[in-house]
Amino acid sequence: MNILTINLGSSSLRFALYKKTKLLAKGHIDAIGLPSCKFIFKSSDKNIGHKSDCKTPASALTLLYTTLTKNGFTAPDAVAHRVVHGGDKYTQAVKIDKKVIKEIEKLCSLAPLHNPINLKGIKFFQEKYPKAKQVAVFDTAYYQTLEPKAY
Repeated sequence: MNILTINLGSSSLRFALYKKTKLLAKGHIDAIGLPSCKFIFKSSDKNIGHKSDCKTPASALTLLYTTLTKNGFTAPDAVAHRVVHGGDKYTQAVKIDKKVIKEIEKLCSLAPLHNPINLKGIKFFQEKYPKAKQVAVFDTAYYQTLEPKAY
């Protein structure tokens, strides 16, 4: 099973592709939208690093998808997305479906710089890899395990 992990933010994209527990490729796009934007991609036979003209998170996603495809990586079986805010509803990773997407949308006001962009990543990979399972892993799930007085 190949798993693509995605951490998409307003100014960066971090990713890793695994076959079970073996790392196949990893990298990042930093300073999205700035002149100093750079792209790093590493795999067993590639070590790519260059300036990039990614102006938006969407263009960063396209660059990642194109790079994976051009380097012979097939569609993953699953895509795991880091999502910042899951409210108190999500206490663990969850398979993404229409209901989960609507819940993440409802929580955008709690993480306006992150959840909308996380949703763009989810929808992008739903389109590009329609057979892959999409999973959300929420930052806020960690806090659900704390005693109320601690959080």
